[in-house]
Amino acid sequence: MLVVFTELYTPRVKYIFEQIFEKILHQEVVIINDKLALSSYSCPILCYSRTETIPNSFVVRPHGLLFGSGIKQYAPEVEDWNNTKIFFKTGNSDEDLPFDMFSAAFYLISRYEEYGSNELNKFGCYKAESSLAYKNGFLDEPIIDQWAYLLEDLLQQKNIGYEPAVKNRFVFRPLVNLDRLYKYRKRLLAITIYELVYKMLNSKWVSLKHQLKVLFFLADDPYFNIDYVIELHNRNNLVPTFFLLVKKRIKYDNQIFYTFYCSVRKLLRRNFLVEFHPSYSSFGSYTKMKTEKSFLESSVIRARATMSLFHLRMVLPQSYHNLLKLSIKEDYSMSYLNHIGFRASTCTPFNFYDISHEHTTKLVIHPLEISDRALKSMEVHHEMLAKLMKDYADKIKHVNGEMVTSFQNVSLSNDGNWYGWRGEYESAIRYISLLENHSIEESIDLSR
Repeated sequence: MLVVFTELYTPRVKYIFEQIFEKILHQEVVIINDKLALSSYSCPILCYSRTETIPNSFVVRPHGLLFGSGIKQYAPEVEDWNNTKIFFKTGNSDEDLPFDMFSAAFYLISRYEEYGSNELNKFGCYKAESSLAYKNGFLDEPIIDQWAYLLEDLLQQKNIGYEPAVKNRFVFRPLVNLDRLYKYRKRLLAITIYELVYKMLNSKWVSLKHQLKVLFFLADDPYFNIDYVIELHNRNNLVPTFFLLVKKRIKYDNQIFYTFYCSVRKLLRRNFLVEFHPSYSSFGSYTKMKTEKSFLESSVIRARATMSLFHLRMVLPQSYHNLLKLSIKEDYSMSYLNHIGFRASTCTPFNFYDISHEHTTKLVIHPLEISDRALKSMEVHHEMLAKLMKDYADKIKHVNGEMVTSFQNVSLSNDGNWYGWRGEYESAIRYISLLENHSIEESIDLSR
């Protein structure tokens, strides 16, 4: 156990100290602001105060962010220190850490910089290029988790009796987006006729022949590959979570209601999770999201949806406010559309802290590190996919985090522009599954 003494006990202080110590380091933490109460504890003490000094304690001087409320304008200056990046430097001679790690972690994990920002992409979402992490070259690092482990090392070196706790194990969560179940079948007749005529006029005979075979059930539809996706993950002892788009076809929303049923029944017979994928057109509208979620629950999966993954558009804090009103418990949308990496600078799940109301919500955020959409936007060649995913897995396992990836059934079809991606993905998840299993074995050994 660790005692944290702070001059002010605020919701922000409670939130970030519990995230760092309890969720990342799995260390029990007690936070107090009464100096006299310290005599009741015989465990190590971390002093987080601008004015007080506690003998034989680990000292971190506050920057001030955790003692405030609302949004203020900050322009953090990022520097190199001890093989990492730091900001909110304090620079007092008596401190054991040269920067306020806790304020810096809160700034990143709460997405403080996104509130009220006008630096948006074409979808109306915050741009990766505007983030502090991207500008300073640490978007691809789970820097909060790395800081936490660095802090633990420094606490041990201080010789104040700090003992590390048994850590979490590395976890891999593969997500599969079902945005479009069919390439040729179950589509509007007018669209099918247009495609066939276009291919005839432009002499695309191979493609035309293949489409006709699919339409006459002489070949499988390349996008209808759910059985393959399930078998692939089963083969590697993995259970994917499917996110189903339930919206009639409009721009950026390719699904049509009546294409769901047969496919979803197959998923349900295997007891796979089928969860909520809010559509592009429901962005910012609680009413539309509620309608889509109700349809999914009552007419498709016949169960309560408790997880979500936004389709292309998510903005803070409004999108999360809507999820909370819809009783969603977990969200997997914490990523950028055009860049892979750690949007919240962590690979450990965390509760959404609502700065607009200054409280910790019940909505659990699972950071999403890699998606096929982001890889395409970055023009990553498919031959690099397996190595990239393996490198991320090694990095996340090093801090005992959670790796979350998101791929569409379309990108695993080996069709068209996605040719070659399937084999690389197979190689990657085979490696990551072995890492996860090894992590389980390590966890069992530690518990004995």
